[in-house]
Amino acid sequence: MKKLVLLSLSLLSSLAMQATDITVNNIIYTVSEDGASASVSSNMGRQYLVGTIVIEDSVTSDSVTFYPVTSIGANALNSCWNFTEVIIPETVTSIGNGAFSGCNALASVILPEKLTFLGNGAFSNTAIPTITIPMSLTTIEGGAFGAALDLAQFVVPAEHPRYSTLDGVLFTKNQDTILAYPNAKGSSYIIPSSVTTIGPYAFIWSRDMTSITIPSSVETICRGAFQSCNGVTSIQIPASVKTIEEQAFYACCYIESWVLPEGLQTIGKNAFNWNFSMTSLTIPSTVTSIGDGAFALCYALSSLTITSTGAIGANAFKDCRNLLSVTIPEGVTSIGDNAFSGCYGFKSVSIPSTVSLIGENAFAYCSGITRITIPEGLKTIANGTFQGCSALDSVIIPESVNSIGRNAFYYCSLLDSIVIPSSVNYVGEYALYSTPWFDNQPDGLVYAGLVAYKYKGDMPENTAITLNDGTKGVSGYAFDNCANMISILIPADVCQIGPLPFKGCTALTGITVDKSSASFNSEEGVLFTKNVDTLICYPTGKTTTSYILPSTVTVIKDNAFFNCKTLTNVSIPEGVTSIGEYAFSGCTGLASLTLPLSLNYIGMYGFYDCNGLRNIYCMNPTPINIEYPGTFGNIDVFMGVPKYACTLHVPSGSLAAYQTAGGWKDFAAIVDDISDVPSISEIPLVIVTEGNNILIKNLEPGTTISIYTSDGVLLLMRQTNENEQRFTLSPGALYFIKAGNQTVKVAL
Repeated sequence: MKKLVLLSLSLLSSLAMQATDITVNNIIYTVSEDGASASVSSNMGRQYLVGTIVIEDSVTSDSVTFYPVTSIGANALNSCWNFTEVIIPETVTSIGNGAFSGCNALASVILPEKLTFLGNGAFSNTAIPTITIPMSLTTIEGGAFGAALDLAQFVVPAEHPRYSTLDGVLFTKNQDTILAYPNAKGSSYIIPSSVTTIGPYAFIWSRDMTSITIPSSVETICRGAFQSCNGVTSIQIPASVKTIEEQAFYACCYIESWVLPEGLQTIGKNAFNWNFSMTSLTIPSTVTSIGDGAFALCYALSSLTITSTGAIGANAFKDCRNLLSVTIPEGVTSIGDNAFSGCYGFKSVSIPSTVSLIGENAFAYCSGITRITIPEGLKTIANGTFQGCSALDSVIIPESVNSIGRNAFYYCSLLDSIVIPSSVNYVGEYALYSTPWFDNQPDGLVYAGLVAYKYKGDMPENTAITLNDGTKGVSGYAFDNCANMISILIPADVCQIGPLPFKGCTALTGITVDKSSASFNSEEGVLFTKNVDTLICYPTGKTTTSYILPSTVTVIKDNAFFNCKTLTNVSIPEGVTSIGEYAFSGCTGLASLTLPLSLNYIGMYGFYDCNGLRNIYCMNPTPINIEYPGTFGNIDVFMGVPKYACTLHVPSGSLAAYQTAGGWKDFAAIVDDISDVPSISEIPLVIVTEGNNILIKNLEPGTTISIYTSDGVLLLMRQTNENEQRFTLSPGALYFIKAGNQTVKVAL
């Protein structure tokens, strides 16, 4: 091995000033890192800000150095509802998103003459009656004054280069875009015919608005334009409108009848979400995209006609619980995740032959559906697609389908007939759980078509399983808790194996794969992919305490060594780049671990509950990520490892890096005592064949690759700057691949 040489960089310039906080009159100012200015960043608490508050034009930390206050940061004074007036100095040029949002007693403010930027929601939910737009202001983001319920007018100088007003309403200079309607102006408004665009959040929370007229000049209704206009009971969308953006009519709860015009092309994400008075709807044929959640939570919607083509987005009609039926027309190409989930009033649904993709949980808990026709051409029935369809009693799956996802028909409590064709090579875990079809199967290994789906009943002691010839797949959890299974033979045709198929198989000592398999391999009873570059499963019942992975392995899959408690040492070779989620979870006997230089990824809970670990050797001078965000804080891949008792060994010179890196820094003892670290050039090449392709891994950038025929004829020569390189070559031939000083013979 080569000696690792780590160079420390000299500091050739002075360090940048670190951010400093200064508190004046209960308002916190943060000095910029370059020391040029300061910004209002937060406050000491809303209870301290009462009456009139004054933003300083400059602050000082030492009575000598002054920092001009040039901005008010995002959410800096958010929800400080006790003060009624704010005085902003002329030095301020920017007011960030939500800076004064929720300051609902704030009734007086003068925007400074040097202000150039006003962020989204900057003065939302305030009591300001009049806003004067200064000449300097060049950017007003959508919703800057949203839900300011006392706002009655905007005032804009006639010579302003970017903005204008008409009867107190804020527009762009040429009045082709309406930007903000003052919430207290009135209950009825006719948008001028000059307007082509209704701007973002222009009418948001116009609480007293009961009537809005949109002229035929309007082509675009921007995001959130009419969000939460709950007083409006009727609105006409003209035929000129081509685009309705996300959340445009979100929570317009009391409009019963909607007429979407022919010519409309795009309905954005959540555009009509939570319109719980909407009873009928026709999607015009010109619409090419129905956005995610566009009509979700429209509880009263009972009549739906879709004549559009293209895509139906995720959650598009989720929880429209009063819908009795829907006909999806020819031309629709995809139905997104949860698109009709929770539409439990459905009695029937028609899916056209043009649909090639149906997303996860698309029809989940449509508990009224008794029959459904799955279109020929569909390749995958996704996870949970029909779960909870408790009235569904019969399903015929077409020959085009090759995969059925987990929970696909979970809890279809009347499903007693399902036809699964030979084209299906995988059925996910729990796909047919709690169905009469499964309940009626005899004890033993249950097949779903040509897939070994689930072992049912009690398994006899010392059972050796031989899968049927022609078996194409093994489902996840297929042999869950089959503690009496000692071995399994996987035939040649198996091309997919799901997650944790042998979970809880504590007596399993060997997995054997037919040598003619094109997808899998086995060595010493351990399951690999065909080229032995990915370790899939190490049998839980093997009694050996030490295991050396083959040098060809680059990936250790999720759950690969799950609960292998007898192992005390696993040798992971250089060349391994990835260790999957829960890969070594529950390996409580594992005492020592070496993570190679080549490793760049460890999945969530990779070494969860390996409570016997006492020494970890990291060969990489740069700490890799071992933390993932979780609901209750970060999830560490070494969760359950006693970091107070486990020593972390790192390369010489990298101690500081590990002492400050997330997750790694939590080890009580970190020592930089590793002096010999391999260079990338010493890591063996890994070559994977995929059809007509050859993929070369573990390349050092700058390596020259030469490929020769078996007769020594040079086919190509290329220098690579990547760690991986792919080539397409003629099949049925032998090649010699030279990369740097290594030469490998490959049959394609």
